[in-house]
Amino acid sequence: MPEDAMKVVREGEANWPQQDWLLGAPPDANASPDFNLVSALPVSRLPPQDVLAALRACLVRHESLRSLLHVAEGEPARQQVTAPPRSDRDLDAVVEVTTAALAPEVLAQASRHYFDISREWPIRAVLSMQDGRVNQLGLVADHSAVDAWGIKVLREELELLLTGGVRAAVDPLQPLDLSNWERTDAGQTHLRRALRFWGTQLGELSAVQASPPGEPAVGEPRFRRCSIASESLLDSAEAASRGCRVSMPTVFLAAFGAALCEVLDRPVVGIQVECLNRPTRSALHAVGKMNLRAPVVARRDELRSSLGIRALYAQQTAAQRWAHANPVDVRKLCVDVLQTKCSPSGLMDIDVAGSVFNYVDGSASRPELEPLVADRDKIVDWSRVHRRGARRRFWVLRAAGLVYAGVDWKDGSMNAAEAHRLLECVAEHVTRIGAGPDR
Repeated sequence: MPEDAMKVVREGEANWPQQDWLLGAPPDANASPDFNLVSALPVSRLPPQDVLAALRACLVRHESLRSLLHVAEGEPARQQVTAPPRSDRDLDAVVEVTTAALAPEVLAQASRHYFDISREWPIRAVLSMQDGRVNQLGLVADHSAVDAWGIKVLREELELLLTGGVRAAVDPLQPLDLSNWERTDAGQTHLRRALRFWGTQLGELSAVQASPPGEPAVGEPRFRRCSIASESLLDSAEAASRGCRVSMPTVFLAAFGAALCEVLDRPVVGIQVECLNRPTRSALHAVGKMNLRAPVVARRDELRSSLGIRALYAQQTAAQRWAHANPVDVRKLCVDVLQTKCSPSGLMDIDVAGSVFNYVDGSASRPELEPLVADRDKIVDWSRVHRRGARRRFWVLRAAGLVYAGVDWKDGSMNAAEAHRLLECVAEHVTRIGAGPDR
């Protein structure tokens, strides 16, 4: 890459979502590629210069794709925004061109790329060529720069550019602008209110937790997964959403809460919800990493009625608003209120509620989940997945007329049979709610 392409044009402190990721980054640098986001777009046999022009336009539009992150001991992390690419030559270091026959192997290799986020752009692209034309564009992004919503935004923008469409006339929120807002009077007022919400939620959790999460295990924990792809589950969830007048994520969150209460035999459970943290149109059109987590409290009795599910929806809405907080302050609250010990890697390693929930809507199917399509409605086991944090994680991905859902669990927290039962129980509760929870 030409030296002037890495010229710093803006810089400042890392924003709270960036800090959160850096605090919870894998202690082993070699594990960083495990969290890379990978996607592939079909291309209608376009000249490579057209595809490069579209990619360059996205890099110009989104500063997160050309920002560097720096961490220094005892100092706040900083971000540097580099100059936008002015020519195809400026993309040489991030684009690889290959044949259609070799493209899957090249993309798989690119997905294992270790991004040195202090020295290089956190994006890679693989152009698959056939008869001099591009038939697929592969994308790999470091998770410090892009989250699941962000990769969806990036795909949609590239698809529009490659098909002659027009992007929304909305300037995306840039990571450094978010950081600057966090330090304004309005941002600090928001932080105080967010920490009050966290204090209330953690207080409730401390009263119902069976025991403090305890000291983190030594070494990198091993996680396993069971998952399923289902069209009928999507139909039931849509019916539940209409019947209870709540969002689709709330339907799955309520089902997960009810399933946890049943499987763990508890009247109340805590769940940490992954939140988009995108309250404005400019944030919705940004690719930068903005997701953060906030705890909700699910009560077994309340989840038996539509009224209780709507109460959970209200709690989830509040979590969505107040998840955006300084992770260092939140980490201190967790330690103080939950009386837990944690590793230096930060909030992501604090088992705040024992379980995490994440829902991603409208995203393209991920390559690693494609085997589920052939065996839909059948639970499939995975030997190992790469996760951080909580003992259990229930995730939902809605894409292409299907729901992909799965349970990731830490070794020692449950066994495969219990994980299967938890996933089956979630599906049963989604079906129950879809049929009418008040019956």
